[in-house]
Amino acid sequence: MDISPFAALRYSQTRSLDIDRCISLPYDQFGDEGREERYSRHPHNVVRLIKPRPGKEPIQEMARRTLASWCRERVLVADERPGIYPYRQRFDLPGVSVAEERWGFICRLRLTPFETGPVKAHELTYPGTVGERSQLRKIVDADLGLILVIYDDPDGNIDRLVRGAAERAELFEATDESGTANALWKWDQPDQVEALCQGLAPSDGFIADGHHRYTAALQHWQGNETSSDDPERWVMAALVSASSPGLRILPTHRITELAPGDAQFTAWSAAGLEILTLTESTDPTVVAVAASRALAEGLADHTIVVVHRSENALKAELVRADRGSLAPALLSCGVPKSWSDLDVSVLHSLMLDPWMSDALRDQTEEHGALGYCNEYLESIEIVARGDRGGAFLINPLRISEVQGVVAAGDVLPPKSTNFFPKVVAGLTINAFSDLVDS
Repeated sequence: MDISPFAALRYSQTRSLDIDRCISLPYDQFGDEGREERYSRHPHNVVRLIKPRPGKEPIQEMARRTLASWCRERVLVADERPGIYPYRQRFDLPGVSVAEERWGFICRLRLTPFETGPVKAHELTYPGTVGERSQLRKIVDADLGLILVIYDDPDGNIDRLVRGAAERAELFEATDESGTANALWKWDQPDQVEALCQGLAPSDGFIADGHHRYTAALQHWQGNETSSDDPERWVMAALVSASSPGLRILPTHRITELAPGDAQFTAWSAAGLEILTLTESTDPTVVAVAASRALAEGLADHTIVVVHRSENALKAELVRADRGSLAPALLSCGVPKSWSDLDVSVLHSLMLDPWMSDALRDQTEEHGALGYCNEYLESIEIVARGDRGGAFLINPLRISEVQGVVAAGDVLPPKSTNFFPKVVAGLTINAFSDLVDS
């Protein structure tokens, strides 16, 4: 992979400014309510750039005007010298009170097509979201958020090199809304930068978070037909070693507009899936506890929990099969061999696709007939309120499984992984030009 230093736009008063209230999780991690909360949190919250409120003018124009005004007012100031930014995240996994730590670094990454370059995709994208993000990048003339890229580092040498940043004081530390403490350093000494660039040069990698943003950046650059040295030819990214002990994947559950009925359960049974009732309750918490326990106990099998309303209660049903037993059926559906043994392939190819084929084929945005949620309880509460018909709860993938899919040149369905913690927006911005006079 080809990386380079850059002079980041950063909040200028990190010691006096309450920067915790200015950073944000990525734009796709919250909805309208979360946007409003961020607007009220601080007048300089980065949400005004990455996900502005709809208004009389296009949101892209609003973001550009806001960014330019913040530069004029010196809310954001560009570093005088280009650098690479070591990045540490300290966090607790949801439901686990044991602190963990993940190191990475923020840099510019040269854009390359997935088919021919060293950076690969592992999930499909929605064209509508790509188009919206590409237009934002074009009009704002900057990368506003980070892409998370996992790079090959079998001996952990690069990861150890980056961890050496802890020997010096950080630029600042900011805690995001998930409770993750995000600390940033800067390396601008030529020997440090060169060591990192040379160490990473032979490595391949894959996008963990930010498929839409990377694809949008690629679309924007290719559409402009700029030269290889143009700033738009690069994208701002946070890179993390595949050998990092703090690299975690959490589940992403599916939420369906319609409720599964008897016909669906009959079809799933005919496809080779065993279906058992776990619990029925009016209390979403009771259902969440039963579902999470069943998933934890079913790691060795294909295990999915379906939650839907049944008369006046919530009903949780366990859908399972011996791992590997469904491979012939999955392969006959056109599932690539590299993910024919994964729960997500069972969920999509044997359950959701046959039932919702027309709706899924027409879905071009991240939210439609099929939605996504990262929390057990929240997924179930959505169904309990009647906002959606069904919740399909699933275990997370392992890093090695994702690497296997990438190595085979295949891609998973959208939102198959949920890497944790998220790389937050607002730590750095990669501007392609001087925005003060914009």
